Amino acid sequence: MYSSEEYPIEEVVFDCDMEDGNYLKSRPLHPSQQLLKEENGRMVFSLRVRITPDFLMEIMSRSWSLHIVQPASLRQRLCDIYRKALQRNESPSTEG
Repeated sequence: MYSSEEYPIEEVVFDCDMEDGNYLKSRPLHPSQQLLKEENGRMVFSLRVRITPDFLMEIMSRSWSLHIVQPASLRQRLCDIYRKALQRNESPSTEG
C-alpha cells in the first residue's frame, strides 16, 4: 500500500458478514487490523491506515458484504465512486 505522508493515518471501522469476516481474520487487510466483536451474523473490525487509492480498491473488492462504520468521509467517497459507476453502466453505450 501507499505510505505517502500526504495521506493521514485514520481509524477505519467496518463490519461484514461472517463468511467475509472469517476470510479477513485469516488474511488481514493491514497489520493494525483488530476484530472488535462478532454479533448478529456480522464481524466488526478496526484498523489504522492511510486511506490511499490502493486501500480504496481493496475495500471495494469486499463490497458485497462490507459496511463502513467510520469515518463517514470514507463511506461518502465509496458511495460517490459506486454512484458514478452505476451512472456509467446504466447509460446506453454510444460506441458501436
